[in-house]
Amino acid sequence: MTKLKLSDLASIAEILASVVVIASLAYIGLELRQNTQAMQQASYQSANDYLLQLDLAQATNEELNRLVMKAESTPADVTEEEWERFTKMAYSRYGLWEFIVLADQEDAINSSQLLVFEPYFVETACDPGYVQFWGDHNVGFSPVFQQYIEKK
Repeated sequence: MTKLKLSDLASIAEILASVVVIASLAYIGLELRQNTQAMQQASYQSANDYLLQLDLAQATNEELNRLVMKAESTPADVTEEEWERFTKMAYSRYGLWEFIVLADQEDAINSSQLLVFEPYFVETACDPGYVQFWGDHNVGFSPVFQQYIEKK
């Protein structure tokens, strides 16, 4: 049996070290991917929970529901105080929509998750009250979101 020289052992050690480094990097990549997916899911769930709270508040509060329905369909018929209350709710809805759009652009959520929310928000944004709200308050939102809305 041939004895290995020290330089041969060093070469074998370098090869083994390279294999270990590659395996470690592959493992880290897999962990990062799983962590990213978990973060995306948590962001999606958080947005979904917030939207549920908004809708539940409206569904369980008769006065609020009447106000929102009136402001959505005929904003000219609401009082200044009613419009102020509606505006606060509209800011919450549009703020959530903005969060989802920006989270999609930053890969904080999966793009398919944006598509889940989009029909709800686009339909809402077409109501006369929300059209008026957007015309009055669009500057309160990021330029990226403003461009997104204008395309929709």
